[in-house]
Amino acid sequence: MTPLLQVRGLKKTFGGIQALDGVDLQIASGEIKALIGPNGAGKTTLFNCLTGMTRPSEGQIFLDGATPLKGLLPHQITKLGLARTFQNIRLFDSLTVIENVMVGAHCRFKANFLDAFFHTRRHLAEEKEIKEKAYYFLEVMGLLQQALNSAKNLAYADQRRLEIARALASEPRLLLLDEPAAGMNAAETAELDQLIVRLKEEFSLSFLLIEHDMKLVMKISDSVIVMDRGRSIAGGSPEEIRKNPAVITAYLGAEGGHA
Repeated sequence: MTPLLQVRGLKKTFGGIQALDGVDLQIASGEIKALIGPNGAGKTTLFNCLTGMTRPSEGQIFLDGATPLKGLLPHQITKLGLARTFQNIRLFDSLTVIENVMVGAHCRFKANFLDAFFHTRRHLAEEKEIKEKAYYFLEVMGLLQQALNSAKNLAYADQRRLEIARALASEPRLLLLDEPAAGMNAAETAELDQLIVRLKEEFSLSFLLIEHDMKLVMKISDSVIVMDRGRSIAGGSPEEIRKNPAVITAYLGAEGGHA
């Protein structure tokens, strides 16, 4: 079966620093794949390359085995079905919760500038549809009662959820989550892992997630890729990764026996 996303020999150099050094990666439809590794391993750089925020120095990225993503702009990649969240939350603080989600849906707009300027029927109909969808995604994420609040006033865990809701509004096929459990307590993390599995099933989503919480990784991932110094050093099922000596040395350390 053709993978949903395929990465071949991806490299990225910043000056004299090799941030990515020939990374290969495949994600199947419906798969939850975790990307782990120490700080500075190149994980977020890989996310940036996949989503068009950084142009790779070498290598290829294909969607559905045929559509090249390298060289496309972020909004073009989003429209093709890749959405992401960020390690450092990037919400529009001056907007309400519902408005933040509506921003995520604008890549699906068919109305043009003139439609928006003259408030044509097409524009008004799309705005109504987008708002209805935004309310739906807020309900899915448990944020419906916060819809009219300012995004900056949300609790930290709810801001994380809002980022995911905004990403869902773009109607992705593959959702990239950059440390979604960062800063959450144990109860919030437990709710998050249940939510990711639910989203996978409800929306037929695939996931690639960067995460340092090894309990979450081992619980929900179908497969795991381990990076170190810009390279993928191991890949396999969570159980295979847990027992891999190279992984334990490079990253898991004492956690390897307790994850």
